Amino acid sequence: MNALSKLQQQFQRIAQERGLEVELRPANILVRTDTVADMGELSNRIQNFGAESGWLAAQSHHLMLDEWRTTPQRFGAILQAELAKGNASLHIRQARTGWTVTLLEEIGAEPNSLAEQRALPSTQPGTRLGYRIYWQPLDGLGLRATYYRFAGMQGA
Repeated sequence: MNALSKLQQQFQRIAQERGLEVELRPANILVRTDTVADMGELSNRIQNFGAESGWLAAQSHHLMLDEWRTTPQRFGAILQAELAKGNASLHIRQARTGWTVTLLEEIGAEPNSLAEQRALPSTQPGTRLGYRIYWQPLDGLGLRATYYRFAGMQGA
């Protein structure tokens, strides 16, 4: 049994003892970050990602991806966004010189972390925001949450 498996077992035991409904599963998260300088290029990135669901915060509104797709220019510049497609997420944050765009993708390779699924309240009736949280070993100190990614809307 490797160190990640041992930590997974210990975490599950502690969660169970405390009555927490948390399950960690082995996962491998790949993270790529770059910067986009203009809104046109950012819109192209969003379109090319082909998200199945997501949310955006623009200058004038917080909105769901489908609403933004109909008339993106109507809402002004994007301040931040989280989009999901399958095992991948695109996170966008406004930066000083444009936007930081981060692609987080769960890939089928040797696990480098443990993933947990969470659902958070949404402003949309009957839906929740799904997130995956990735925990990685911290040299003899247990686990540390290192990444999270938007995993889509739940219950819609």
